[in-house]
Amino acid sequence: MTAIMFVATLAGLLTVIFWWSFTHLTRERWQMLAVIPVRRRPDGQWTGVNLTYYGLLSANAYLLAAALVLVMFGSLGINLQPAVMLVAIMLAVCIPAASIMARLVERKGATLTVAGAVFVGNLVLPFLVMLLNRFLWAGSWMTPLAVMPIMAAVAVAYAVGEGAGRLACISFGCCYGRPLVHCSPWCRFLFAKFNFVFTGKTKKVAYEACLDGTSLIPIQGVTAIINCGAGLVGLWFFLMGHYGLTFLLVVVVTQGWRCFSEFMRADYRGGGRWSAYQVMAILTIFYDIGMAWLLPASVAGIPDLPTGLTSLWQPLAIFMLQAIWLLTLFHTGLSRVTGASLLFHLKEEKV
Repeated sequence: MTAIMFVATLAGLLTVIFWWSFTHLTRERWQMLAVIPVRRRPDGQWTGVNLTYYGLLSANAYLLAAALVLVMFGSLGINLQPAVMLVAIMLAVCIPAASIMARLVERKGATLTVAGAVFVGNLVLPFLVMLLNRFLWAGSWMTPLAVMPIMAAVAVAYAVGEGAGRLACISFGCCYGRPLVHCSPWCRFLFAKFNFVFTGKTKKVAYEACLDGTSLIPIQGVTAIINCGAGLVGLWFFLMGHYGLTFLLVVVVTQGWRCFSEFMRADYRGGGRWSAYQVMAILTIFYDIGMAWLLPASVAGIPDLPTGLTSLWQPLAIFMLQAIWLLTLFHTGLSRVTGASLLFHLKEEKV
């Protein structure tokens, strides 16, 4: 009953958030969160740096994913210290990889790619767990970690975090879909009522493709629904103790959709009919199927969800989650492609 309530509550919250986001975030108002003045100019105005809703929504998604990981790790009986260490190492690998892979594929310095970060993190994770078991926790008071339950938990957290993170793409106008006028009749019929029309010349869809004001396939919204749906179903299977099924289900759905959805996107994804990100998604599926076949069957029992939820209230977990949120906010939220000019004045009637 606790598992049902937990998954249903999370699904309900995401539904409300998605409904509001799909109807508001395409507007110009929801791109810039704040402006930080950094330099005064001779004309009396200030040059500012923009802090975007992209950063806020990305930080919220990272926070949600990290919290889910800690809950699932805690439900498996994993001590908080190794759980926090593993999450910190993975973030230290994946956050830079998001920038590096985008530069390699898209040849742009001021962009990020979750697909590239996931590809790198997926390659590293099983070997990282095995190395930590072998060289750091062997012979210590910490129990070695079972690889498959760890990979299942990370897959679920990634799916939900990736889905929630697509709201950031709606806000910034990136990862946008193809114009409906260029789509097939069935596609136009399918998205006749549910499509995105972006406003604002500083959104990426405007300055990169001049598609502001145009009805587009709501690919960010569809991806958010599919990924979070897969994550929630995977979470249910995880809480029932089906770790291998959880892992393969989430990986195949999210990466299969990643590959298919790129055919409905209009943003630049590198040269060629098939993008590098589609190739990464296909390789990830086959790699993870191989890992699921090679790794020994897990002996972990049924997760204890109340224990996992309790682990979130420990000081170390709270500190880590706050640190992740703040670091992500400023790492992804400080805009490199937009600027601002500010003019401060007194309200004479208030003086």
